[in-house]
Amino acid sequence: MNEQTIDEFIVLGMLVRFMRHASREGDMTTGEHGIITTIGQYLERLDKMPFPVTVNASQPLVDLRDELRKFERVSAAQTARLTDAMDKIEHTLMAESATKAAYLASSSRFDIKKLMGRVCDFFPEPGQGRIPVTVMIDMYDAARCIGFGVATAAVFHGMRAVEGMLREYFKSIVKRGAPKNDHWWTLVDALKKRKGKGKCSSALMGNLDHLRNSFRNPVAHPDKFFDRNEAESVFALCIDVIERMASDDRFSAQATTWKDFMDFKLPSEP
Repeated sequence: MNEQTIDEFIVLGMLVRFMRHASREGDMTTGEHGIITTIGQYLERLDKMPFPVTVNASQPLVDLRDELRKFERVSAAQTARLTDAMDKIEHTLMAESATKAAYLASSSRFDIKKLMGRVCDFFPEPGQGRIPVTVMIDMYDAARCIGFGVATAAVFHGMRAVEGMLREYFKSIVKRGAPKNDHWWTLVDALKKRKGKGKCSSALMGNLDHLRNSFRNPVAHPDKFFDRNEAESVFALCIDVIERMASDDRFSAQATTWKDFMDFKLPSEP
């Protein structure tokens, strides 16, 4: 799925309508406002849009542009060809547009651009650059689920992210005497028992218990659903918990961090 702003579609439509009367006999073919430049702007914008049929219908414009490069001024015949081509292109574009649907992300208490692709910006330094990529992938999915209004899935991915971060955090804090399994409750219980310099934040431990009891365990049951407000609250708490672990001076990421996230591809991806 590609992100495109609404104004790109508006500008394309304005260009199509403008080009029907963009040139008169005797106009210069080149220059900032020349018809060759205008055709180029239209074709460049169209190429970024999901309208393959209209792209094919625009071939006469490509031919006309190539021909106009041989002339200094536009002839009456060339003007007529441009108008005729744009008339057909406009009808094609309108017909093809009717087969497309645009889905707008739901409003949220969070910045929608961050939700849909810049989830790393929710995390402040110094912890931001130390979050494992696998954790960030789940937070990325949780954020997009919130944007699309899929609340229960957002909670599910948030819990995966926290549990993944907890495991990495535990490996850094506990060097000896680790429990035999890495279940959420087991790891938190072991961290609570640490004393002195090895003691962990009581706020962190409390939030981890709260997430496990109120969300991590319930979300696994098929009869439990969460609404959008709950999902956004859980997401905010996931950010806080993950950031607390990542910014702990004792934590050293043992996995690839989010800085490699944009280049990271799951095995199933091309």
